[in-house]
Amino acid sequence: MKVQTNTLTASDGTVLSTQTWLPDSVTTPKGVIVLSHGYAEHMGRYNHVAEFFTKDGFIVTGFDQRGHGRSKGKQFGYFDKFQTSVDDLHLVVRGLNPAWRAVPLYMVGHSVGGLLTLSYMIRYAPPVSGIITSGAALDIGADVSGLVRGILRQVASIVPTFGVSQLASSIISKDPAVVKAYDGDPYVFRGKIPARTAVELYDAGQTCRQNLGKIERPILILHGGADKLIGPQCAEWIYDGVSSTDKTKKIYDGLYHEILNEPEKVTVLNDIRQWIAKH
Repeated sequence: MKVQTNTLTASDGTVLSTQTWLPDSVTTPKGVIVLSHGYAEHMGRYNHVAEFFTKDGFIVTGFDQRGHGRSKGKQFGYFDKFQTSVDDLHLVVRGLNPAWRAVPLYMVGHSVGGLLTLSYMIRYAPPVSGIITSGAALDIGADVSGLVRGILRQVASIVPTFGVSQLASSIISKDPAVVKAYDGDPYVFRGKIPARTAVELYDAGQTCRQNLGKIERPILILHGGADKLIGPQCAEWIYDGVSSTDKTKKIYDGLYHEILNEPEKVTVLNDIRQWIAKH
């Protein structure tokens, strides 16, 4: 596997860090997988996923979202408009090597990356061969009362970077080594989610859910049954909401939020590989 890192400059001048994993000895790849990471993390945490698929002859690529990983932003862990991230993803897809356009393109998104992928499909409707979501985050802040959300919006308008809540690393995976690595990773944001970002994530989830019917491409919807961060009902919403006639949903009993970082991750990766092979 060969790893390439590069940068891409968004329309507002923000410099985004990109990462691409290439098979060692494949002239023509089986396909290209564009992978979108979750909130507070970065593409480097998906090296094992890339290794799995490059061995099968796929190219895997993605970018650190603004304010994440090695990408620039106003503040670590912060963005003020979710739609800007959607446009960033479009920039990445549009900038793929022209030589890869003859092979199938797959979109894979985890958590907020799943929300990002679905939102991208809704806005731009690219003719991809398949969409795969993992713990897609459509319910961020849905359990918060309207009164509290109203207060949060006021805070966001006055002090947008004010931290309001922090992710608990203990619920991302049952594997202690994954949690330890996550907590010690300097490119993982471990502060509190900024108020403005929290509001944007809530609104994006609601907008996405209301527009799922615009998605018509084949889709594989995956979620951990023991996910305490993003409720498995999100998978039900996606399955029921999309217009795709080719749709598959799978809930993994006992798995936490990061199903690609659970002890059972090979099972999940094999399920994705088998689905992709049929699409």
